Amino acid sequence: MKQGFFLNWFGEKQGHGIEYHLLVIALAILLMVKGAGAFSIDAALSRDAAVVSNIESALGMGNEQ
Repeated sequence: MKQGFFLNWFGEKQGHGIEYHLLVIALAILLMVKGAGAFSIDAALSRDAAVVSNIESALGMGNEQ
């Protein structure tokens, strides 16, 4: 680690450390392992579908066969 560990926030040294890169790698691994959860697109779509389904059933517009 020629430049050190920490980022060069104030421009006092030449180059940057590896702190930011390790943070991004750790967050990417965490996201791959745990998933996006409540922030995922499929969770948002399923919430919207549930709301539409509840509105349709309340209005009597459900799947009546």
